[in-house]
Amino acid sequence: MNGVGMDEGDLEPEEALARSLVDQLHAAAYDPVARLELLDELGIGTQIVYPNVAGFASARFLEITDRAVRDACVSIYNDAAAELQAASGGRLRPQAILPFWDRTGTLVEMRRARTQ
Repeated sequence: MNGVGMDEGDLEPEEALARSLVDQLHAAAYDPVARLELLDELGIGTQIVYPNVAGFASARFLEITDRAVRDACVSIYNDAAAELQAASGGRLRPQAILPFWDRTGTLVEMRRARTQ
């Protein structure tokens, strides 16, 4: 059973495919503890964590018409990145994202991310 009262056969094809792909992921793809264990196995001390979706598709932020929501997305991501870094003892080093649509906001967020 997957979900409440659902069999695999009850899923839409796209959801079934997504679940099967997620099931194939190594836990280090989403679990910081597993990521650190993998880094240890590979002899890697520190890893930079890039914001794949937010980084490669950053122009999509401009589709959010409410400026406060757009800015909140950046702050929330960077807060979570800081928590990940702290939880890893500094071994996972996430790259902050910046509100490129606002030069002053970019400087403020850059300083905040650096000192967080």
